[in-house]
Amino acid sequence: MNNNRIALNIIIKNEEKFLPGCLESVKDLVDEIVLADTGSDDRSVEIASSYTDKILFFKWNNNFSEARNFVKNNSDSEWILYLDADERIDSKYHTHIKSLVQNPDVDAYQLKIKSVIKDGSSEQIHIVPYPRLFRNLPDIKFEGKIHEQITPSLVKAGAKFESTDIVIDHLGYAQNDEILLAKKKRNLEALIEQVKNEPNNAYALFQLGQNYIALGDTEAGIKHLSDALKLNSLTNPVKATTLTALAKYQYDHKNTKNAIELCSLSLAI
Repeated sequence: MNNNRIALNIIIKNEEKFLPGCLESVKDLVDEIVLADTGSDDRSVEIASSYTDKILFFKWNNNFSEARNFVKNNSDSEWILYLDADERIDSKYHTHIKSLVQNPDVDAYQLKIKSVIKDGSSEQIHIVPYPRLFRNLPDIKFEGKIHEQITPSLVKAGAKFESTDIVIDHLGYAQNDEILLAKKKRNLEALIEQVKNEPNNAYALFQLGQNYIALGDTEAGIKHLSDALKLNSLTNPVKATTLTALAKYQYDHKNTKNAIELCSLSLAI
């Protein structure tokens, strides 16, 4: 394995709209691009071929973690940076990222995923830190069929984390309502199945709650968010997001005191 080299890992399906911007944003940062196509019938593979010759094909089985692990296991670099096609990293962060991977004392770096979400006539900026840059250790693997996570595996391996101010711009919500609705419905089905099989998976409950709220079923969403919180195993960023969502629900129902208490807990995190 090549020391201090960075591999971009990415899985795609019909991403001709977003893929060029993603690959262009990191082509001068990474040392290899390892991409798996899961069944595109647009120009995605053609576009990818102009950036890398390491294009893999993964037969889609409704399991994002298996696809991510397939790409990771075919990467030759010491470091993994994973993105989706609708994400970008500004070139102003490149030098800093290259210096981070020289540090022998850190195994995973938290990058800030920034999304702009429309809320009626207004927009909300949503920022969540997540370890998108980590060492390509042999025992590290993604978990979860949907909204896959690398954090649990890194924690089990005793990985040393460090936070950064590096931003990943996520454009996934900059699509028409029809596309977003289809994605939410697809996610809902997968998350219901996952929670049925893993009732004590707090992160899956959190994602299911978020998905219900996004589809307009606020009561079901709040129930699942509350259940996730009770398990007391959410990471701090996810816990803070959950508390904020519960605070908004209380505020909307005129329970101002409860809303303030929940906001205070979230801010403390």
